Amino acid sequence: MNRNQLMNDLLGLGLFVAIFVLLGSVSGADKGLGLWPRIAILPALVFGFDALVKFQSLSINKPRFSLARVLMGGTWGIVMATITAIHNADFSNRWDVVTAYLIQFAIFAAIWWAVIPIRVPTDSQSQKQTKFGSTDELLKYLSGVRIARADLIHLAAFIVISLVSLTWGSIPIGIAFLLMTPVSIARTIQIYETPDWYAPLRIGVHAVSIGAFPYLIMSGF
Repeated sequence: MNRNQLMNDLLGLGLFVAIFVLLGSVSGADKGLGLWPRIAILPALVFGFDALVKFQSLSINKPRFSLARVLMGGTWGIVMATITAIHNADFSNRWDVVTAYLIQFAIFAAIWWAVIPIRVPTDSQSQKQTKFGSTDELLKYLSGVRIARADLIHLAAFIVISLVSLTWGSIPIGIAFLLMTPVSIARTIQIYETPDWYAPLRIGVHAVSIGAFPYLIMSGF
């Protein structure tokens, strides 16, 4: 990772484009979504991955069952389940999509939560990967980060809307709302340098991505 938010997002975009190209070359033509919805969801996935990294930083020196670690595992589960669903699930069959999504979410969330070690970064890593000059400064900042009760209420509401949409309503809207959940929480964790002009642009790009994804699918693209 990089200490600059814009560079991190560009690196994440390159990563997901490579993943999409790889999965697109091996997935069947009758599975998954078309090209335009896949392109539309890319920014939301990039910002979801960014939220994962922030939750992972917040999990330093935290117990396994802390909220930060649960959010970290859940975020990775959402990102990977979305990627596999849009490339492999049969969107003409609701239960194929829902079943595949939930199974992939459970597998990836459990692996990242239970297996991935959370190490304290060195001073050199903190300087290169965050806006802080030392690990002590980073840890001091993280110790003061609190997830507000209002954010947890929003999180619960997004999850309920997502599950209802996946089960009875619009699958694309359900997936879009799930991708919104980690980003809405992680926005308060400021560990990177973010140019003043980029912060509002980032919010706009995320909103367009979340809105365009279900719109393109329901419009037949």
